[in-house]
Amino acid sequence: MTRIGATPSETSCLISNLFTEIRPVCGHCEGDSVVLCGVTYEGQEETVVLRDYGFDYSGDPETVENIRKRRCIYGNKKKLPADFE
Repeated sequence: MTRIGATPSETSCLISNLFTEIRPVCGHCEGDSVVLCGVTYEGQEETVVLRDYGFDYSGDPETVENIRKRRCIYGNKKKLPADFE
């Protein structure tokens, strides 16, 4: 899992643009954490675990960076995330 630093609003944007289909999380539960599993726009099955710093992502971090580089379709100005590397 790759640690992705993001504000809550950026996390919402990234995850909603990452998955095209949500799947059951059976076998991926992490106690008190919110876990999402699904198919990405690249056709890969991946997992996201929401964290206080953003989220952990099981796939290629370049996929998330590609989403960050896109323009918001609603015209919202892009906000720079905190650096959590």
